Amino acid sequence: NHVNTQALAATRQAYQSRSSVIAYTDGSLPHHGQDRGAGAMVTMQGHWASQVTPKRFSRSPLMAETTGALLALRHTPVDSDLIIFSDCKALVKSVNDAVSGLQGQRGAHDIAIDVAMARRRGDTRAIWVRGHNGNCFNEAADRMAVLMARHFNAGINPEQTYSLMQKIVAEELSELALAV
Repeated sequence: NHVNTQALAATRQAYQSRSSVIAYTDGSLPHHGQDRGAGAMVTMQGHWASQVTPKRFSRSPLMAETTGALLALRHTPVDSDLIIFSDCKALVKSVNDAVSGLQGQRGAHDIAIDVAMARRRGDTRAIWVRGHNGNCFNEAADRMAVLMARHFNAGINPEQTYSLMQKIVAEELSELALAV
């Protein structure tokens, strides 16, 4: 037992030195004509980001969801473990397939995730969480994605959008502080 402990000490130390990031992601796609969708992510550490879906992405709800996951992949340090919680089962499957190297039928969202995952050294996995079920992190990501998509498509000043997003995060996470 002592020999095993010594042999695994370096591995255990390397694992403990990597901080884990837990991110909740969501996407929103307005139902009007040519409007662009948006994705958002909120980490349990209180960090957040949102982005309009890239122009090259097809106009689909899955691409909006993917944009949220790409934010988590981009903003997490490459050596940190990352757990992505999403209410989109197709996105969860896509991330987990990329991690395990499965190469089934690959859409643009799968390729975008593959590219983002290529730089990562920490462990990555995705877990499905029921949407609109009172989880403050999931609710914050949902509200941010909806706000970003609506404001972008309405031409509202981005500074106002980001100010409101900061308030959304504060509101949703204050519910958590009250529950503790």
